[in-house]
Amino acid sequence: MKKTRCLHIAALLLVIMSFIFVPPAPAYTEISRLFESSTLQRLVYMPNGAGPFRYYAQNDPVWDRLVYEVYNSPTQRPFGDGGCNPTALAMVVASLVPVEHLNLLGMSAAPGRTYTPCTCSVNTHYCHMGRKDPTHMPFTLISGEDFMNALPLAFADFATGNNSDRQRHRLQSISHGGNGGTSKTLFDPIAKIYGLPLRTTRDMNEIYGALDRGGMVIALCSGKSQIFSGTNGHYVVIASYDDNSLYVMDPFVRDTYKKDRRGLIEKLDDGILRVKRSSASTLGFGTFALFEPAPEAYYAGYPILLNPYTREIAITRAP
Repeated sequence: MKKTRCLHIAALLLVIMSFIFVPPAPAYTEISRLFESSTLQRLVYMPNGAGPFRYYAQNDPVWDRLVYEVYNSPTQRPFGDGGCNPTALAMVVASLVPVEHLNLLGMSAAPGRTYTPCTCSVNTHYCHMGRKDPTHMPFTLISGEDFMNALPLAFADFATGNNSDRQRHRLQSISHGGNGGTSKTLFDPIAKIYGLPLRTTRDMNEIYGALDRGGMVIALCSGKSQIFSGTNGHYVVIASYDDNSLYVMDPFVRDTYKKDRRGLIEKLDDGILRVKRSSASTLGFGTFALFEPAPEAYYAGYPILLNPYTREIAITRAP
């Protein structure tokens, strides 16, 4: 009898101890609540009246320290230092695609995967699950609004290999034999997902037609003359223009451009710049990716997805 009672007590103690020592489950939160502190993500209009355009910053304090790497990378570089490509791409897509259709990206996730950034990593590969950060908050992007609020992170996750083709667009660091940054090959699959016509050119004169048709342009700034970053190059968005100027959205917010010794850049607001059209080549604008809006009929009969991972449809529009 005493032996049985002791066994019952021991079992009860084991149950109690398991509750005490089991690591706490990660705290999930609504994505809108997580980004309440961001003052950089916003809609902007240009001085010529063009807009609205959605602006994101790669070095936004709400996500600039998140790890942005492919699986099993020898480094753990932060998104704020190397996320100009997915951030520039997010500005274009969020400005051209209806919010309710931004979650189309969810259908492109690798089998069994979702787009679930957290407060330590853009993907699940480097998610600490609360072990190193007690304020850890993972969240799965589901609705169009979810994707809008974290689109740069979703594109970064896609770039690290979370896509149906398992293709990696995030490059290894130069110190480990790579080119650093993110390849412009990311543009093509994202444009196809959202039905955005895309072409690439090195002819500056071709960008104006795309802008006139309501499109936007991502410029790759490279070469020794570019003054936006170091030797790795940088992506910026050309949102609009007038007779003399280009209106540019720089995904990296900075107070001053120290390499701009000739005063070619006029800062209008955080990340919003005006530059003379005649100085584009001096600034290092070399390759241009021209994105145009999807044809009017593209989304007309497209279902709105309640959950892109299960393909659950919320509303079906008549064709």
